[in-house]
Amino acid sequence: MDPKPRTITCADFRDRVVHHALCSVISPYLESRFIDDSFACRIGKGSHRAVVQAQNFSRRFSYVWKADIRAFYDSVDHAVLLHMLCRRFREKRLHQLFRIVLEHPFPGQVAGKGLPIGNLTSQWFANFYLDRLDHFLKEDLKAPAVVRYMDDFAIWSNSKEELFEIWSEAHLWLSEELKLELKESACRVQPVSQGLIYLGMQIFPRTIRVQGKRLRRTRRLIALREKQFASGELTEAELAQCVGAAVNFKFFSFPRSFCVFRGDFRFGKRSGGGVWLESRQPRWVVEQQREELPVGESQQEHARQPQQ
Repeated sequence: MDPKPRTITCADFRDRVVHHALCSVISPYLESRFIDDSFACRIGKGSHRAVVQAQNFSRRFSYVWKADIRAFYDSVDHAVLLHMLCRRFREKRLHQLFRIVLEHPFPGQVAGKGLPIGNLTSQWFANFYLDRLDHFLKEDLKAPAVVRYMDDFAIWSNSKEELFEIWSEAHLWLSEELKLELKESACRVQPVSQGLIYLGMQIFPRTIRVQGKRLRRTRRLIALREKQFASGELTEAELAQCVGAAVNFKFFSFPRSFCVFRGDFRFGKRSGGGVWLESRQPRWVVEQQREELPVGESQQEHARQPQQ
């Protein structure tokens, strides 16, 4: 249900084994360099914690600059990335393996650029590539507060002029050092009171809301899954799993249990974690429907039978 088309690649099984072996070796050394406020593809981090940290900074500062990098995965420069990796790791055999991984072609690739979305190595390489940006913002530009989730990042300050200056410096540095461009249409300096739209959420100092278009897509997805369940394409367990994956992120910020009615079902978040799903119809109606089915036949099996 993501409106942005993406090309997802899947390496051969033997290549994935090599990718995991390589990442198990290099990840501790890369992880030790990452700043605390980098949240993508890291154990103990993730989008939920990035949103919470963004709200913490919105409570401390008056203004925020939200930025995004244009076509980031397709724009990663192989020569720049290889130079960074070879400076970090001295072993010649690793250098050779880095070159093999980076030079492996994938659909839609421009020569000398791009990382295939879907490979474990791409996640670590991409995070390492933008780690230089993190240190430039915090150490050289002295940005008061930074949160980055892969190529989506935000910077907070009590001075709007400071954020515009950081914007200008970061734009020039990204172009010269990493061969990247900011997506100007997605960059904006605003008061935190207006609500920062970040990672599908609208973040205010005192509350977090689901972004409107994300909520509408989630509703359409749930409606589609209900139709598939009614036609027998999904079992009740599969429906619960699909709905759980769709709504768990949307309700993560609610501290108490939360319930939503949708179609013939209601679903929500438990106070202790997890998502529950049950029929919206009264229990006696459900029991009556079950009694009308032949003995030993489930509702899904009955739905799959051709009509007489």
